[in-house]
Amino acid sequence: MDPGNNVHATDTGGIVVVTQVQPIACIFTLPEEALPTLNRALEAGTVSVTAMSRDGKSELDRGTIALVDNQIDQSTGTIRVKATFPNPHDALWPGEFINARVLVRTEHNALTVPSNAIQRGPNGMFTYVVKADSTVEARPLKVGDESGTLTVITDGLKDGEQVVLSNQYRLQPGARVRSVAAVPPSSAHSAVPATTGAATKVSS
Repeated sequence: MDPGNNVHATDTGGIVVVTQVQPIACIFTLPEEALPTLNRALEAGTVSVTAMSRDGKSELDRGTIALVDNQIDQSTGTIRVKATFPNPHDALWPGEFINARVLVRTEHNALTVPSNAIQRGPNGMFTYVVKADSTVEARPLKVGDESGTLTVITDGLKDGEQVVLSNQYRLQPGARVRSVAAVPPSSAHSAVPATTGAATKVSS
């Protein structure tokens, strides 16, 4: 606006835009399948949300769920969720793209493996397990929730068993493999043990 302009209450353009950044709100979407789990978590108390960078490697801030939309978008099969973050270091900014991770449940003493160790076959999920003689066997699995790069195993593996992480397409039962600790070359197979610990169920 310039001096002498007439300003009306019905003008479509505002004189100034005021944006609050501390705290700041974020609106994101979740698949409609996640709604029952989210509602159960909200019934139990406050649900925390972690704001991650666009590449998913850096944590920007932690906040809480403030509001869940009262209807599902039928065109996308998603529901909108609003979260608030304290944003003390201005890591979040209006218009910024982030990834939101919602913590809805923590499973204690869960057996987990890296998600890339799990394969899908004609009979369902399986993984290649490294036996004592360094050969592999295809082991059928029952899997639970997936959290980030880890998947919960409900049946088929024991704590400490080693599973193959790479080049599974070159394997067949009885093949011999070599375990490596560092990032393997394209011709090697890497293996890690299944581990038991606390696993968090998130929706992102």
